Amino acid sequence: MIVERWTWEVRPDNQSEVIESLKALVKALGFTPRICTYRFGAVDKVVSDIEFESFLDREKWWEGVDRNLPEYLAWIEKQSDLTEAGRTCELLIVH
Repeated sequence: MIVERWTWEVRPDNQSEVIESLKALVKALGFTPRICTYRFGAVDKVVSDIEFESFLDREKWWEGVDRNLPEYLAWIEKQSDLTEAGRTCELLIVH
């Protein structure tokens, strides 16, 4: 199994809106939303994890993503106002 982890640095006072927007987006894309924040540490970050059985499953899924979904378009439109530049995407292998 692999996990695709996205991390955003949130601008002040926008964390709740980022969380709700990401939950809606991830759900619309067909996954159970797993959106995380830090209890302590990097308190200005929001993390989203999506699990796939294999790298091939991930590639096939991304090929089929409908980038015209209202939730996708809403996130793209708001993202730069809610977050700082420099989001990251990591692929983790679950052992």
